[in-house]
Amino acid sequence: MTAVWAAIRSSLAMALALLVTQGAGGPFAWAVPPANESGVVGRQSPVQPLAPTELEDGRYFGPELDWSGADAAGYVDQTGVTPSFFSRPFSYPLQEALVRDLRDTALQAATLGSAVVVTLEPSKPLAELTENDATDLAGVLELAGEEYGTAFFVRFAPEMNGTWYEWGQQPEDYVSAFQTVASAVHAGAPSAAMLWAPSYAAGYPFTESYGALEGSEDAKIQALDTNGNGLVETGDDPYRPYYPGDDAVDWVGLSMYHYGSYEPGAIADIDDPREYSGAIITSVLPEQDKFRRQLEGTYGMPPGAPTIDFAKEYGAERGQRFFVQTAALYDPADPDSAEETDIKTAWLEQLFDPAIAEEYPEIGMISWLELVRPEPEAEGRTVDWRLGAEEATSAALRQTLEGASDVLLAPVVDQYVQEEASETAAEVSNQGMGTTIVVWVSAAAVALVVFWLIAMAVRPARRRQD
Repeated sequence: MTAVWAAIRSSLAMALALLVTQGAGGPFAWAVPPANESGVVGRQSPVQPLAPTELEDGRYFGPELDWSGADAAGYVDQTGVTPSFFSRPFSYPLQEALVRDLRDTALQAATLGSAVVVTLEPSKPLAELTENDATDLAGVLELAGEEYGTAFFVRFAPEMNGTWYEWGQQPEDYVSAFQTVASAVHAGAPSAAMLWAPSYAAGYPFTESYGALEGSEDAKIQALDTNGNGLVETGDDPYRPYYPGDDAVDWVGLSMYHYGSYEPGAIADIDDPREYSGAIITSVLPEQDKFRRQLEGTYGMPPGAPTIDFAKEYGAERGQRFFVQTAALYDPADPDSAEETDIKTAWLEQLFDPAIAEEYPEIGMISWLELVRPEPEAEGRTVDWRLGAEEATSAALRQTLEGASDVLLAPVVDQYVQEEASETAAEVSNQGMGTTIVVWVSAAAVALVVFWLIAMAVRPARRRQD
């Protein structure tokens, strides 16, 4: 009897050892593919996260899509252009659904070898944004950078010098909030850079001049009153009060759209015959030198406004590259409109003019808005900013980019190959399933032996019949 129980214990030990030794890589190995050295599941050869400062010099082009109905691969199919980056706005602080959207955008871009511009639009007052919000953001960017290997440009609360966003014209709170995000991103997300991007200042302060107000508004007025006359007016610097500082900013940019052309105004200075009334005529071709004059800081500026070459003063002189957010407005409901293709082609030609590229080598990224939306400048009508919706405008884009020798299209980072990850997971699954079958069959065989031995040990002895 002792020998039988010894055999049982031996068999049980054998079965247990067989299961335990397969623990990490055996019966359940097929359920989760093994991680490689970088901790990325399912990748044979992980890409390395690329800092934006490591991107190759040149001009990059990309769209800001309507992500509710478009995706990166669809844009490539529609236009025949594989952008160097994709841009997407996100409400900030990030909520769980937006984290998934950000990771999905990074995956779509990385699959093509493109970078990502992450535009953060604060959903609560600037003063209520916290360090934890910024740390959470940096963590998401860090993980996405490690997993997909792409580069991020964080465009925090753009056009902050305007009045059309809730975060607009609050210089002290804005600077503090930007610096908080920048500190977290610089410390925790090596594949991300901070992008400071006001709006081009024609029309600043974008409302009637106003003087010092009582109470809490006094500090705001003082911060915006850069010429010290007690008013916030066209003579004040439209950018300096909002600048977060060289340590916080990696790239600078401007929103510089072609909404239309300014109506001619009275000529007050014979040396500058082009003054403007402030009213905009939409659905017209851009003036021949409009983009250059925007860069120079003279287009649409009233008498007394400071002349600021933003790309030079905030970009080149500080060793920072320059980002352009742009598009050309087409109003399909305007019976007097110029042809859509003519408007957008003319603007593209100015944006990628070789002479401007030579004069402004700091121009690093040009982002085109791919949206249909109502615009006040068109009396509230729905206008079309897109290049990718029609073959004619897509062809104009392709032709323009092909003719611009310094434009770099994707891949600008190592491409993330999803198929590789899927195949690896499938291989592991098949291998693991085979091991699982062998292990469980072996264990079952041992169990049968154990049961037989137990049965033999406990059955009553037969009496010898006389």
